[in-house]
Amino acid sequence: MRRLGFQVMPYGSSLGRFGEFWENLYSWWLIWAFNQPSLRQRKLLDLQRAEIWMSVEEFLRRYSVSPDDTPH
Repeated sequence: MRRLGFQVMPYGSSLGRFGEFWENLYSWWLIWAFNQPSLRQRKLLDLQRAEIWMSVEEFLRRYSVSPDDTPH
């Protein structure tokens, strides 16, 4: 994600380990519903999260279209 211009930061639940357990359970249920084969590699208590952010300045620098780039 860093290569794409995002800042990757660790995520911590405001409810501590209790909240992380319930977030992991919810994530595990979503994975079970939509991508069951991937659960062979994931354990409920080992799921990890991260926050990814991109500043407005970086986004515009990378992805904005300048007037010179518009098709004629």
